[in-house]
Amino acid sequence: MENELLSIKTNKILIFMYFICFSTAIWISQFVCLSIAKVTLNFGAREFIAEISGLPGNAEVLAQKTIFYMLMFGVTFGLRTYFGKKVKKIITITLVVDYLIAFRIIILLNFNYNGVLLWVFTNFLAHLIKSRFSGLYIGGGVISYVITDKNLASMWLKNYNIADYISVYSKDEQSYFYLTYNILNIMTIIAFFACCLFIIMKKDETIKKTKDLYEQLSLANSNLIKVNKELECMVEENEKLAEIRERNRIAREIHDTMGHTLTGIIAGIDACIALAKDSPEILREQLKLISEISRKGVEDIRASVSSLRPDTLERLNLNQALYNLIENTRKVMGVEVDYYCNEKELKLDEDEENAIYRIVQECITNAIRHGMATKITVLLEKRQFEIYLKISDNGIGCAEIKEGFGTRHMKERVEMLNGTVNFANKDGFVVEAVVPIRWGKEYD
Repeated sequence: MENELLSIKTNKILIFMYFICFSTAIWISQFVCLSIAKVTLNFGAREFIAEISGLPGNAEVLAQKTIFYMLMFGVTFGLRTYFGKKVKKIITITLVVDYLIAFRIIILLNFNYNGVLLWVFTNFLAHLIKSRFSGLYIGGGVISYVITDKNLASMWLKNYNIADYISVYSKDEQSYFYLTYNILNIMTIIAFFACCLFIIMKKDETIKKTKDLYEQLSLANSNLIKVNKELECMVEENEKLAEIRERNRIAREIHDTMGHTLTGIIAGIDACIALAKDSPEILREQLKLISEISRKGVEDIRASVSSLRPDTLERLNLNQALYNLIENTRKVMGVEVDYYCNEKELKLDEDEENAIYRIVQECITNAIRHGMATKITVLLEKRQFEIYLKISDNGIGCAEIKEGFGTRHMKERVEMLNGTVNFANKDGFVVEAVVPIRWGKEYD
C-alpha cells in the first residue's frame, strides 16, 4: 500500500514536471512568434535581422509543431501509466519515442530549452531503475543533456537566441521576460530533482521491504526447522510406542502359547503317572502325545520370539552379549566354543546387532542339536566397511544343505541389511556372513 502511494506521488511530480516543460516550450515558441510579429509591425525587421545570430524559420509553424510534440509526450506518458504494468514492452517503446521527440523539440527551439530531456530522463529512472541497463540510460541522459546546452550548441550551429528576441522590448519588459524564462528553467530543474528524490525513496522502500521479507523468510525457515525437529521427535516416539505395542503383543502370544503348551504337558504327565502301573501301552501313546505337544509349543514360541531383540543386547553391547552367550553355552551344554573378535566395542545400529547375535545363536544351536558338535569356533572381524562373521564346527555336517527354518531365517536377516551369507560342509558345518556396516552412536 505504501509503495502504491509512493508511485502516485511520483506520478504527480512527473505530471507537474510535464506541465512545466509544456509551458516552457510553448512559451518560448509563442514568444518568438509574437516578437517577430512585433518587429515586423514596427518596420524594424532589417535592423533586427542584421543584429541577431539566426532565424527560426516560420514562427507560426514552429509554435504549432512544438504544441504537437509536447502533446505527444502526454500521450506516451498516459500509455506508460495505464498499460505499462500489463505490457512491459509499452514502457520501452514509449520511452524511446519520448527520447526522439525530445530531440525534435530541442531542434525546433534552436537549443534554447533542453529541459524536455530531463523529463525523458526522469521517466527512464522511474520505470527502468531496476534494469541491468540503468547505468547506460543514466550515462546517455547526462551526455545528451550536456551536448544540447545552447551555449555549447552555438559553437558550431547558427541558432537564434531567445535573448535576441527579448531585446526588442523595453527594459522593464525585458526584465519580466528574462525572469519568466529563468523561472521556467529553474522550475524544470527543481521538478527533476523532486522526481529523482521520490524515485530514490521508492527504491529504498523496495529494498527495505525486500529486507523485511528476507527476515520473515529466515524466521519462517528457522521455525520450519524447529517444527521439523519436533516432528522427527514425534515420529521417533511413535515408532518406539509402536515397537512397545508390538513387543507387548508378542509377549502375550508367548504367554498364551507357553501356558497352553505347559498345561497340556502337565496334564499329560499326570495321566502318565496314573497309567504307569496298569497300562504301559497306553502310557507309551500318552508320552508320544506329550512329545508332539512339546514340539508344537517350541515351534509356536520360536515363531513368536523371532522378531524380538534379545534382552542381553538391551543391557550390553554386541561383543559382550556374544561373550555371555558363548560362556553360557560352555557351562550348560559342555561344548567347547572359541570366540575371536578384533574389535572390543562394536558400534553398530540396532538391526545389525540383532542380525549378528541371532545368526551366532542359531548356528551354535544347530551345531549342537543337529551336528552333534563338540567344538565350535566363532570369528567376528570388523573390516573397513563391513562385518565378517564365520561360525564353524566339528560336527557331522550334512550330505546335502537344505533350506530349513534356521538357514532361511539367517538369509532373510542378512539380506535385509544388504549382506550375503553362505553355508558349506568342511569338516563339519561352516557359515560365513558379510554385513555392510553403518557406524552408529557410541554405547553408553
